[in-house]
Amino acid sequence: NRIQKRQRYTLLRGYFSRPPVEKRFDEAHRGLFLARGQTVNTVFVIPQTAGRKGVGIIEVMVVIAISGVLLLGIFGLFRNSFDIWESSLSGYDVRRQGRAALDEMTEFIRQAYSPVTQMYPPPGAVAPEISFRYIRRDDSACSVKYYKEGDSLWRSMDGKKSVMINGILAGISFKHASDYIVEIESMTLEKGSGRNSRSFSMERTVQIRSE
Repeated sequence: NRIQKRQRYTLLRGYFSRPPVEKRFDEAHRGLFLARGQTVNTVFVIPQTAGRKGVGIIEVMVVIAISGVLLLGIFGLFRNSFDIWESSLSGYDVRRQGRAALDEMTEFIRQAYSPVTQMYPPPGAVAPEISFRYIRRDDSACSVKYYKEGDSLWRSMDGKKSVMINGILAGISFKHASDYIVEIESMTLEKGSGRNSRSFSMERTVQIRSE
């Protein structure tokens, strides 16, 4: 009897030291087993909480700060990559327009008729425009003029105007170096602003066909 009392005392002491939720859970299962006429062997599991610490506010703030720094670095890397890609694409488009304009002007200037007397600027002069005449295959004459207006390069053929480079021409000059030599100088193209701005300079020397 003394041993049984000591065991009941130990069980009761362990039972009342448990949290309320565990007590209710144990009582419900105990009643279920007793209703079925089964023997109940109660095993008390006392959680070991000594020595455990929760996450403090300082640790949370440190984690948030480190995460913010990492996110800023990733965002900066992504933005720089996008800027480089956009700049490369923009630069390619500018150079393409410049080469196309130079190729066309070279083709027509090379066919200029009587460049000594019927071309502007005259030999030895420099001007921001050039005008001349060339003979078509059907032996008809055509008046051609290339000039800068605003920030665009224009062409005029027999009075019909059309734009060649739109909105990115910073400057251009034509030098009639000799009777049959024309130099397209300082054709500067600019696009963008700030750190994304790009500037390209192109030149071309044209040998006019002798008559």
